[in-house]
Amino acid sequence: MLKCRTMFDRLETLLPEINLFLKNVGEAFTLEDLKNFIGLKNFDDSNLGVFLISLSLAYFFPDPDSDSGVWISKHGFFTGKKFSVQISDTEDEMKIFIPGSRFLPFLPADKYAHEAKLFYEGKEIPKRRVYLSFDRLSSFYFLYTESDLSNVLCEDYEENVETFSGLHDSFNPEARFAVSAWDFSAVFDKCNFNYPMRLFVHIKDWSGAEFEILKERHEFLEENISNWFDLFEAAVRSSLKILPMESTTQDILSFAYFLGEDALFNENSAPMELFFERKDVFGVIPYGIEEKFWVLDEPIAVPANWFYYPYNETKEDNFFNSINRPVTEAVIDCFVLDFLSSNYMARFDDEVKGLFIKESLDLFIPEFMNNHKTLSSKCKTYLEMHYDYWVNLYNPFKDDGSKDLRSDLVDFYKNLIVFFNELDERKLKTSDFDGQSALMICQIFDKVFQWTEFVSSIEAEDYNFIEVISMSLENLSYVYTDVKVEIINKLSALTKT
Repeated sequence: MLKCRTMFDRLETLLPEINLFLKNVGEAFTLEDLKNFIGLKNFDDSNLGVFLISLSLAYFFPDPDSDSGVWISKHGFFTGKKFSVQISDTEDEMKIFIPGSRFLPFLPADKYAHEAKLFYEGKEIPKRRVYLSFDRLSSFYFLYTESDLSNVLCEDYEENVETFSGLHDSFNPEARFAVSAWDFSAVFDKCNFNYPMRLFVHIKDWSGAEFEILKERHEFLEENISNWFDLFEAAVRSSLKILPMESTTQDILSFAYFLGEDALFNENSAPMELFFERKDVFGVIPYGIEEKFWVLDEPIAVPANWFYYPYNETKEDNFFNSINRPVTEAVIDCFVLDFLSSNYMARFDDEVKGLFIKESLDLFIPEFMNNHKTLSSKCKTYLEMHYDYWVNLYNPFKDDGSKDLRSDLVDFYKNLIVFFNELDERKLKTSDFDGQSALMICQIFDKVFQWTEFVSSIEAEDYNFIEVISMSLENLSYVYTDVKVEIINKLSALTKT
């Protein structure tokens, strides 16, 4: 089916105008002013607000004196602020600077640390390529997961892709990775800092990721450092409580600095990396099939549901969401296309079409569901509509490179939903299982929703991602097999007791 153009699509075309408004408005603004500026006076406030927050462009604070609350431009808030950093021994020896995690809270979401621009005395500091081991690089990217760091390195220099590929075949402890580093020889020579070398960085232009190294020197007293640690910890804990669970490390730390503005941005602010070096309070921990920044001594909460339905706007999505079934319009499209690719010559045969409808209905609306007849009839209508649409359009001889991925994805999903139906029929809840097995199933569904959306609407410029997703799907299948066994063993134990 042709995808309805979402409201977000409309706003994305206006991103340059939105960014221009947020850059010039200062800190506080109203959605009404923004809508007037971009020419969308009648646009829904809630959708516009979700868009701003999802792209990490603004903060929202409820205001008891105002129904509309208070909106703060992140550019307006962060631009002009100062924070401190501590130079590592490696940087001192090599006369370089690698921002890494130290700049993470102060970067816009669309910029990597290696894309930042650094200035000193009004002149841009040149970058150069250096080679370091993965372990040494990890010390600079201490808030990144291994996967995120790998992605960053490959985005920084393409040669790292080949290095990682070589390690996949045979591990080499001597492997070195290319990374962007700023030439700080002039900064170190002119400033003549004492050891440990600490300096202040001025956020010159937040949206442009421009930073200025300040020449001014400050004495860092241990008492002030200790006080700053307490304030920083409190701000991060508050940030974790307020923000949704899926928030990124960058979102969490940026929001913490926003919450603790005056307390964290001042002349006595300590280097953030010093906090993580001295205190084992927060860190990146296992989070289902992923990793997450969290409090080290607090367990991860079990999700309330086996899956969370993605953003929906179509009749199909609304229907399946209302009956709590893990089926999306994109899933249906993938099912139809996969079936047609295997039954192309007989695609107009009513019996063949009926076979597709029956096989899909058995998975999507199992017989144990209440009001099965009515729900099945409704689902059948959607399946027929999608089948009739694609049967006249699909041509296997012009099929793109996504055919094999789509087939593997459908097979994986069938296995997953059959298992989910077993859990659902027994009315088992996520809370019936300890550990992170329920969380992993929830995350696996999320991956499937993302990938079916991608495959069902793939365009030529997206073909490069097919191999990456295929590899990810293969890895996910191993993870799913393990967690499925874990849940089955738990069920066996519950049955025996």
